[in-house]
Amino acid sequence: MHSGHPSTPQRAASRLLSTLAAAAVIGAAAAVPSPRPFVDLFAAVAVAGAVAAAIVGSGAAWTDREAVLWGAAAAMMVVALAAAATVGFVFAPAAAFLLGAALLSGTLGAPVDGRGRST
Repeated sequence: MHSGHPSTPQRAASRLLSTLAAAAVIGAAAAVPSPRPFVDLFAAVAVAGAVAAAIVGSGAAWTDREAVLWGAAAAMMVVALAAAATVGFVFAPAAAFLLGAALLSGTLGAPVDGRGRST
């Protein structure tokens, strides 16, 4: 559910970046350079983790759930770094977008109103 807070440029930018993260991870998942992604268990888990983190993070940004967004951004960074030698490099743009969305979402647990003050 949407929390009812008025939209601010900061929230709009966070939502845009989270949407870009979801689009980037879906594109990256489709382009994973593995000829047999279901045989390579590590690559399959990395792809599934990245997609899940991006979708959860995007939903969190759109519903103003900063703690969930930060958790999803951290999970995406872990996936991208853990799999950096294999398939993680394709998830780096999505990780950067989701981290940017988390940074723009406001301080953890203290949403800001339209005038930049904590509510």
